Amino acid sequence: MKKDTDIKISRDEKENKKLELIFCLVVGIIFLILLVLSFRYYVFVSATMIIGGLELFGLGYYYRRDDNKINLVYILFILGVCLLIASIIYLIVRTV
Repeated sequence: MKKDTDIKISRDEKENKKLELIFCLVVGIIFLILLVLSFRYYVFVSATMIIGGLELFGLGYYYRRDDNKINLVYILFILGVCLLIASIIYLIVRTV
């Protein structure tokens, strides 16, 4: 027999999963816009890399509960960190 708290937790998990998906979609749309802009103007390259890292973090967070996709989660987080580090290096090189 399910308790009210179990039903509330599962409902909260479903709402959280939906919010995570909406976050990934919004960041993905912003990433695509910045990607197009970065082909035209080099100023947007660093912002595109940062938003790309944020998108990878969001996707990793979205799949974190799936036990059979745990390797994918680690790969997404590592790629996100590498993208952020590359963005910082790119900013330092371009400004100096």
